[in-house]
Amino acid sequence: MMRTIRIRDTSTPRQELPLLLEHLRTMVAAARTDATTWRQRLHERRDSALLIVGWVAALRRSEIIGLCVNDVTLGPSGWTVRIGRSKTDREGKGTFKALPTASNIDSCAPCAYLRWRECLKAFDNQGRPGLIRLLAKNNTLTTHMCGHAPAGRPPEGDLFRSILRGCDLGGTAPQGQLVHRVVRRRLHPVAASLHCDTTSFGAHSLRAGFVTEALRHGASPEKHHPPDRAKVLRLA
Repeated sequence: MMRTIRIRDTSTPRQELPLLLEHLRTMVAAARTDATTWRQRLHERRDSALLIVGWVAALRRSEIIGLCVNDVTLGPSGWTVRIGRSKTDREGKGTFKALPTASNIDSCAPCAYLRWRECLKAFDNQGRPGLIRLLAKNNTLTTHMCGHAPAGRPPEGDLFRSILRGCDLGGTAPQGQLVHRVVRRRLHPVAASLHCDTTSFGAHSLRAGFVTEALRHGASPEKHHPPDRAKVLRLA
């Protein structure tokens, strides 16, 4: 009997390109415009929050999936996001990152978070009927809603929970592959206008994109000189 010899592929994995601020804003604006049913609006709110929060906080894929609803808070110094455990924090002590508001509503992380949190609260309190009532009308985001913290206790559990068949919400976040899929799915409709190839982007593109924009805005590449997130977002 002949043996089949498997040859391991030792080639270098294809590096994902950075998702720049122009890409992010275009993707989010298109997703919001194209969402015309309550189901589409549900997916848009989650995907937009995942993209914007992940980009602005320069999060890794595992850090995005690991976020809980109450990790994002508004304090005296502004909005922050708590990273419970990361690649560089093996002991799980947790770190905090600024989550500044942006003048452009299509890159405002606190606003995107609050819109998705509304969906979680509606579903947890009233189930699918609550989601339908919230999303049936085209509540286009035209003004910022991040000026104050939302009332009441935040929904418990994972922030980016699964959207199940029928558009019920799962109890936990899906696997990290979701981030990769969301980046490509939301980039695909606008890839031609941005002159880019969707297959060159993925989950790491969010973190790489913020770092690239930070360097463009004069940030130091040294680790002890963190970039000014507000400056990157070109706040008014």
